[in-house]
Amino acid sequence: MPNIFEPSGIKYEYPHLIKFAHAIHESFWTPSHFTYDRDVLDFKTQLSDSERKAVKRSILAIGVVENKVKTFWARVDQRLPKTEIADVGHTFAGNEVIHKITYQKLLTLLGLESDFDTVLEIPCMSGRSKYLTKYLDGVNSRSNKEFTKSLILFTLLIENTSLFTQFLIMGSFFKYKAVMANFNAVVSASTQEERVHGKFGSELINIIRNENPEWFDDEMEEKIRRSIRKAFKAECEVLDWILEAGELSFLSKESIIEYLKYRFNESLSQIGYKSEYDINQELLEPTSFFERSLKTTSSFDFFNQKGTSYNLNNNNFDSEDLW
Repeated sequence: MPNIFEPSGIKYEYPHLIKFAHAIHESFWTPSHFTYDRDVLDFKTQLSDSERKAVKRSILAIGVVENKVKTFWARVDQRLPKTEIADVGHTFAGNEVIHKITYQKLLTLLGLESDFDTVLEIPCMSGRSKYLTKYLDGVNSRSNKEFTKSLILFTLLIENTSLFTQFLIMGSFFKYKAVMANFNAVVSASTQEERVHGKFGSELINIIRNENPEWFDDEMEEKIRRSIRKAFKAECEVLDWILEAGELSFLSKESIIEYLKYRFNESLSQIGYKSEYDINQELLEPTSFFERSLKTTSSFDFFNQKGTSYNLNNNNFDSEDLW
């Protein structure tokens, strides 16, 4: 039996993992695939002051995370030295660079470059940055068990949860106000890809769990749940800041927070843990459009530009494995 922590050569020892790289390859896009003139006009003329502030701060919050996460996947094969993991990791790292460049472009279009330079002076953003950095640095953990804990928290807190409330807010403007279609297309594409990243992280965790079940003891679970509770508090503070000028008339803060709880629960379920939070389905319902969009086979802009396809039928595996 292969051990995921032991080096291998060119031969794939976990060949099913390469499908995650194929998913990103087949959906390849760059910010130049979209035009944004209409979106900027919508932003200036179709939104209220409080809505504009929510959009600005959502993009700033996304931009901070996207600027940080590109390094983790590029180095993951230093601790999991398998060719297929290196291939996927470096594919994801390049994908994160595209995300970073894209949100930098959106910030520039909205005149927010100077705001980005100072955003970490805001307490809630500084707090978020600190906890994200802690798990990004986990690739250098002293032991394989400690690395595994960091991989779990990176996957659960960063790739599969932290950005999703901001993605939801951005997507809600197109859903409920039919504005900023290409901003929505960019958000849809990057959301789908972050979900692929999270699925890959969960698959690595489940492999490690099968090979080293003794690591996944009560102490490990309590550390994970404690970190989730801290992350939940930090993410709620970010939401308070994003919506400081007023809640959205079409999507309440309560519903967004309920969706945050749902994302944490969904992340835990992927690696075999029970939910952390009880969910109020009535509060969650206004976000259901967004979760449904994650389960579609493709996302595309609405002005006939390049689609970002997630139809993976030619890769000899069921796309349900990803979605």
